[in-house]
Amino acid sequence: MNEGSVITDDMRNLVGNWQGEPYVGGTVHLEDIRKFAKAVGDNNPLFSDVDYAAKTRWGGVIATPTFVDRFTPFYVLGDNNEQGYLGGPSPVPRLFKHGFSAGDEYESFRPTRPGDVITATTTISDMFEKQSRPGIGKMLFTRFDKTYRNQRNEIVTICRWTSVGYEGPAEGEPVPQAEPETPKLLATDDQPKIPQWNDQWVTPVYFDDVSEGDELQPVDKYQSLKRFVRYAQASNDLSDIHYDLKIMLGRGMPDLVGQGALTSGYIANMVTNWCTPEGFLNKLSLQYRGYSFPGDVLTAKGVVTGKRQEDGQNLVTCDVWAENQNGRRVTVGSAVVSLSNRGD
Repeated sequence: MNEGSVITDDMRNLVGNWQGEPYVGGTVHLEDIRKFAKAVGDNNPLFSDVDYAAKTRWGGVIATPTFVDRFTPFYVLGDNNEQGYLGGPSPVPRLFKHGFSAGDEYESFRPTRPGDVITATTTISDMFEKQSRPGIGKMLFTRFDKTYRNQRNEIVTICRWTSVGYEGPAEGEPVPQAEPETPKLLATDDQPKIPQWNDQWVTPVYFDDVSEGDELQPVDKYQSLKRFVRYAQASNDLSDIHYDLKIMLGRGMPDLVGQGALTSGYIANMVTNWCTPEGFLNKLSLQYRGYSFPGDVLTAKGVVTGKRQEDGQNLVTCDVWAENQNGRRVTVGSAVVSLSNRGD
């Protein structure tokens, strides 16, 4: 180990060398796709309506872009009910009891469909450390690259996930807290309304018509314990920080926190509302910058930053983010979408 470093030589040697055993996540069912879409409040009929989807270029229902990551080996429960890699310990030693997800990048090559059998393989592509402020201390960052293939051995999606463990407060140091910014839950009548239909799902957006500076139609999402639990069930993410208040209070947090990947689902919902039925979300790269709490209203927003033609594709790049009711951005990133030309 280097002086003051938490990364041992054995840990460092995992980077670029370690590969987990292939994990067969199982068969994709139509109801799994629908349940996942509903968990993020995504009513796009491409992800649920068999008759509608059959008339699109895809010829049937496909899954939302972030759905495939529900088959990650890190969401497998062991016999002791602990969540870990294939139900066992993670390949990287857990040095700290505190941790969070720093970000995800989804690179999609083809959609996931009902009947697909998804197999995941995992590698470690990076590992580094930082020294943060008092109360946080040392931080260990590990990036896992999870490659999802279907039954034809075709790569569906590569998800690059950055996990962070941190030291936490030393004796006598204050516990850093993030205060919820909404004091109470909204009444049902005050919660954002989920649209039941959207003209953009019927009228395609074409590459020819897109200009830099165009804004994507925002979507609002209300955070609640019920939403967190519903998403945990649909995604297989059973991390207790999203539903066990006693544990969170014991860690000095004021409340439960929403899943980072849930906000990625919100942002994917906004982008696919805009680009479907004919477009495809090729890449979504996101950093999780802050917590969201029950009672927050998150709004996914996006703006076109450029367009280009590359390798036979018409690509549009966007800045995307999710902000809370006070304008604080809890998730930020970028998206790349492929679109058709008018008349193709």
